[in-house]
Amino acid sequence: MARIDRWGEPDPHRITVLFFSCNYVIGGMQRQLTDLVTHIDRDRYRPLVACFGPSGPFADELKAAGIPFECWNVEPSYDLSAPRMIARMVRLLRRERVQIFQTYEFPTKVLGWTAGRIARVPVITCAEHGTGEPKDTPRKTWLLRRLSHLCDRFIYVADAQRRFYRDERGFRLDGRTEVIYNGINHRRFDPGTVVPVPRAEFGVDDDAPIVGITAVLREEKAHEVLLRAMPGIERHAPGARALIVGDGPERAKIESLARELGVEDRMVITGFRNDVERILPLFDVMTLCSDPVAETCPLSVLEAMCMGKPIVATSVSGLPELVVEGKTGYLVGIRDNEALGERIGGLLANRVRARTMGEAGRARALAGFTIPHMVAHHERYYEQIWSETQR
Repeated sequence: MARIDRWGEPDPHRITVLFFSCNYVIGGMQRQLTDLVTHIDRDRYRPLVACFGPSGPFADELKAAGIPFECWNVEPSYDLSAPRMIARMVRLLRRERVQIFQTYEFPTKVLGWTAGRIARVPVITCAEHGTGEPKDTPRKTWLLRRLSHLCDRFIYVADAQRRFYRDERGFRLDGRTEVIYNGINHRRFDPGTVVPVPRAEFGVDDDAPIVGITAVLREEKAHEVLLRAMPGIERHAPGARALIVGDGPERAKIESLARELGVEDRMVITGFRNDVERILPLFDVMTLCSDPVAETCPLSVLEAMCMGKPIVATSVSGLPELVVEGKTGYLVGIRDNEALGERIGGLLANRVRARTMGEAGRARALAGFTIPHMVAHHERYYEQIWSETQR
């Protein structure tokens, strides 16, 4: 374990912020955290990042940018070893004289909020990037409600997510919240500069209409809804193909269902890709047919919007806050494969409408969902919560 190197003593013009994550492997939350700390104003803030472990490629990005990073390579636990974990966090907080302590997943909340209070950190804040389900048990939810008074403020990535924690989870938030939408790298997802992957790599004809989805192959992502929608799509757009970008535990089940439905020759699963920006140009329409527990402010939708693609998605969680119905795409009911097929097929058959919606979606993404927007909002938030401690 490498010790965090000091960046000099804190001063009135530089606020030390420690971001503590459960792990630092590849994920949407880790992507957003990396973008935040590597773009934040370091004349004003001293960002530090730590995690229980393991870590992955994003940690290399932090180190390349000169962001102090510490990975403990331990499994967080809540048995007799919990006091040792808390004590270790307290030592880190005191050693680095942390002024704002930001936690993320369940282990960092339970252990971190307690450690933050013991260390007398001026501000403890929590960034929520999901709903926690289906992993969270009623016992976990009860424990978080009981401990939530230890956290000063909560960040949510969609207003629907904030309402979920208030109305469904029963958290007493009492105005202690801020909604900060995710931000994407608009330069990486620029249709004017990206060189697309050749269609031949996926065995797709040059003139075949393509509906695409970029999502981990997990049950809650509901890829089977797209497969069941294929007949409806083809009624409007003969020869249409479904390009599924990603991999995951449901892959065998999805492939089996495709054979059962007789659509296996109209579907391609690419497996894991780290060049999504080169595959998105092949899409004529981007879809996301997830269940309610799966999404908050999905980066995949923002990336597709930035690439100028119309969106057809289920109307769950924060998606209605991203997709403007009838302008940048369409929203359909949960697991409504008929409506999904109708909307996707209609856009594939009407390229002019699809292009107009895609252009509107790109303009919307550039106007409020980029890394600079996300970072600027965080900086305003930190200034506000820090100034409240100085009164």
